[in-house]
Amino acid sequence: YYFELGMHADTRSGQQKFVQWRQRMPASPTPALATIAGHFSMAINDFFLATGANWVWHELPQSRPEIEGARKDLLTIKSYATQDPYWYVLMAYTSIALRNDRAELDSLVEEGLKANLKYYIQIYSATAGYLSKWGGDADALERHAQRVVALSAPDDGLANYARVYDVALRAQ
Repeated sequence: YYFELGMHADTRSGQQKFVQWRQRMPASPTPALATIAGHFSMAINDFFLATGANWVWHELPQSRPEIEGARKDLLTIKSYATQDPYWYVLMAYTSIALRNDRAELDSLVEEGLKANLKYYIQIYSATAGYLSKWGGDADALERHAQRVVALSAPDDGLANYARVYDVALRAQ
């Protein structure tokens, strides 16, 4: 949803519409997240293949400033954008792309799951950062899986454990 909207936000005509939308609804996370998602998706090349499938990311040299800009923009809108759980997903993706410390992912997962227990996409997105191709290892992945289970609703714990290893199976 956000990346589709974001593609439109990255066009010349779309930029003006999204600026107007944000002016009309300054506390709405949707136009802000869509704009950031659009910029981020244009900067990351084949990043999503690497987070969701057995693929190695081919970071373009000019990507880093764009990814850092998306991260900065996400932090700027955090006070109202975390109303939408997709903020945590985008933030996890920027953290992974920038190869930030996994402690940041741990915090995002904890904060995001406490606010949105049933928003499973945040589990899928953050899990990629614990894979060895992103600097993780089997122990880090298992600690992450255990943390996810501990933060999960009782009826989701084991399913969320499986979600973590589903990402590992497909993406590593």
